[in-house]
Amino acid sequence: MSYFYIKSEPNLWTVGFEDSKGQWHTDSDHDTKESAANRTILLNGGKPPAPVSKEIEHGRKMEDKAIESIVNNGLGGKLEVKDLLRNVLFNFEGKDARNYSPMQIACIKEVRAFYNKLV
Repeated sequence: MSYFYIKSEPNLWTVGFEDSKGQWHTDSDHDTKESAANRTILLNGGKPPAPVSKEIEHGRKMEDKAIESIVNNGLGGKLEVKDLLRNVLFNFEGKDARNYSPMQIACIKEVRAFYNKLV
């Protein structure tokens, strides 16, 4: 049996597993994807990564909101998306790049390029 997490509501990630009959069994609910991922790692026998700073956590929440808005509204919610993206970029400006993985840095560059197209 392996645990995994799903986005069960707009700001809720649920950790659990499916039994052999496909029945879902909830272990816990989390308000961040990272918290759910860390719980999943722990339940599957791994060691979760070190906690992230509040600034990084806030930036990740803003990223999730921006992505959700783009998915739900396309660019119809252009002003809202632009504001969310600006907040995401603001949270990463001037931060030490050593705190971010190459994937996060690539994502930030993509967000910046997308934001520049909107302004």
